[in-house]
Amino acid sequence: MKHRWKKAGALLLAVLLAAGTLTACSPEEAASSTLEEANQLRLENDGEEASLVVAERFFSTERTAALEEIAEKYMADFPQTRIEIVTVESGEEAMGMLQSGEADLVELSEQEQPAAVEQGLLTELSLYLDVWEERSTLTAAAKQAVASMGADFAYLLPATLNQDLVYYRSDWFEEFNQGKEEGLVYCRIWEDFADAQQKLQDKGAAGLVFGGKDRLVDLFDSILWSAVSLGRMEDPAASYLSAVDENDTLFTLEQAAAAAEQFSALIRDAVPQEALDWTEDQAIEAFTSGQAIALLAGQDRLEDIAGAMEEGTWGVAAYPRGTTGTAITSLEFTGFGVAASAENVGNAVHFLTYLSNGDNNTHLAKACGTVPIHTTAADLEPSLEETGLSVNLLMVRRADWYFYAQEPLMYRAQEGWRETANQALQEFLAGEMTQQELLASFDGYWSQARAGEGELWQAQEETEQ
Repeated sequence: MKHRWKKAGALLLAVLLAAGTLTACSPEEAASSTLEEANQLRLENDGEEASLVVAERFFSTERTAALEEIAEKYMADFPQTRIEIVTVESGEEAMGMLQSGEADLVELSEQEQPAAVEQGLLTELSLYLDVWEERSTLTAAAKQAVASMGADFAYLLPATLNQDLVYYRSDWFEEFNQGKEEGLVYCRIWEDFADAQQKLQDKGAAGLVFGGKDRLVDLFDSILWSAVSLGRMEDPAASYLSAVDENDTLFTLEQAAAAAEQFSALIRDAVPQEALDWTEDQAIEAFTSGQAIALLAGQDRLEDIAGAMEEGTWGVAAYPRGTTGTAITSLEFTGFGVAASAENVGNAVHFLTYLSNGDNNTHLAKACGTVPIHTTAADLEPSLEETGLSVNLLMVRRADWYFYAQEPLMYRAQEGWRETANQALQEFLAGEMTQQELLASFDGYWSQARAGEGELWQAQEETEQ
């Protein structure tokens, strides 16, 4: 079989050979020539006549207007480049434009990215981003989105980020904590939810609700990752695969058993049984109607919750931290990538980094409520601290507490995994499967995927088998 990924250096060498820049010469001359070409890579507009079509996924009319404003600014600086913002309504439409060559920059989701990469439709951006000065100010969430196909690769720069957060009854918390110096209620770590349910039992509410029908695996992932830590993963983009000797997956580590126990205790002590079969909409309805102290739901549901509750009755907090004192959770995101078919890849990448720089991305965050991707956002726009994005700015400031990982989306085994895992977790919680059986089944699934598909999170030379 052919590996689907190659080293960036090998790609550069192939390009140079194809262009005829490396001819018969000594090894020293060849190395010098390669280095010289690499050093010539710049993030710049070459001044040539160019037209760029940018296909954005519809998010809001405000974002579309802000993107058009940024494009106008760019064209004022580089009049030889014409930029057209085209809005599409679905991922299928975005992929269609990428496949047909109708767009130079296309916004894709984390779920669509692997297929686009496998089909060779996206430009690998690592060499460009290596010389992008603002890469160093990307937030931890944004860096994980960039490296979501593995640390050796970069195909998308994030446009929207969404993660689960904790929504809680701030009025109940404040009432209980009033005048106390100890024994307070919080929602900072997983154990807090059972504690809060006990101390606020006069409210007659569950400790924590969430959309267990589809999101049980997300809760388990985070508790597992937070117990294991990033250092034991092969790569945060291949988060189930273990870097520990003689352990193909995380599921055979002793920390995984502790995580399974913590997961089971949380459900038993703080989550109503019916929530395991709820959708996220049902969980939100339970929270907003006063049936729960706290809710675990996506940041994209903030407006729904705000519209259903009185001001001052609720608040939003960062994702709960696990046994290592950190929170590691997954992200949903969309990002702009450069089409491999673009006529002027250099100018397309230059506009992409312009669109994604600190000033422009922070402007987008303020204009349309998207999560900023630079650590400098709060300094550039202090008013963001007064919005629903303040929790994101908190997590940026506490980068020693909050980290990100992804399920191994680049593996074909990912197809059908979430349904399989959700069902197994339901059986485990119902007592139909032991902890040992649960972890063994997960280990077998991903050990087989690793053996059959290879180590796809890292760059490899192309080989034949």
